[in-house]
Amino acid sequence: MRSMGKLSLMLIVVGTAACGSDNNNSVDAHVIVPIDAKPIDAPKVFNDAPPVTYDFTCFGAAAPTTATSPVTIAGTAGELGQSGLAPTNDVSISFFKNGVATALSTTMSAGGTVQAPLGLFTSADIITNGMPVEWYLTASLAANRTTYLYPPNLLTADLANVPVPLVANNLFAALEAGAQVTQDDTMNGMVLAIVSDCALKPIEGATLHVQQGGVEKGTQFDLGLLSAMAAGTFAVFNVPDGATEISATYNAMTFPVKTVAVHKQANGAGSITSTAIAPGPF
Repeated sequence: MRSMGKLSLMLIVVGTAACGSDNNNSVDAHVIVPIDAKPIDAPKVFNDAPPVTYDFTCFGAAAPTTATSPVTIAGTAGELGQSGLAPTNDVSISFFKNGVATALSTTMSAGGTVQAPLGLFTSADIITNGMPVEWYLTASLAANRTTYLYPPNLLTADLANVPVPLVANNLFAALEAGAQVTQDDTMNGMVLAIVSDCALKPIEGATLHVQQGGVEKGTQFDLGLLSAMAAGTFAVFNVPDGATEISATYNAMTFPVKTVAVHKQANGAGSITSTAIAPGPF
């Protein structure tokens, strides 16, 4: 089975990162250098962090053209919190092919046994007819916003370890407060996106684009401002209901566009559209 990786959506932490310095060395002392002495080289500093390296080997790669059949999708559903993803039972999960209203499969996350650990889910067999499938899943649980999860890759083989993040109403309120934004669920949804490299490592310093009809939409908030653990992850509030194109740029690279559906409030619950934007298929 192929793993989607940790998507890093589970790394969102509501808190404030410390930005201070513990350096209390005096800078007022005078140094007297004899006139005939040669200048003394400044001491070298070795405590700088090494530059971050990213994997861009999939950039520009062609999408797959074949798939095995049938395939299954398995993973863990849970609520996001300060310690990451907390596995949760009784999450209703449905799997869809893009553009098709009827679910391919529907299941519930497990209650926690030796055979079925807490939060675990597995789809029924999904028939691909040998062709890659554009797909997404939905996850719902009381007191949480409905999650629409769009994976970075086409469905071509069995998937394991798929993390499905749920955002509780109180966590969403904390995100609103941190971003100083008020979400209007009657008209809009919220996008939660991570920009990653080909190994699903979050990219710090990337620019996220959330557009409808070529026009930028919503109010972006970089969650890395709340926690270093959420670097490369963005919450985009008040994105209008409907088809939305999400992409990213980093240095001179423009990543492929991922088309998702953003949803306004339905059945009394707001929504989260989650996805990962990568340089290419991996």
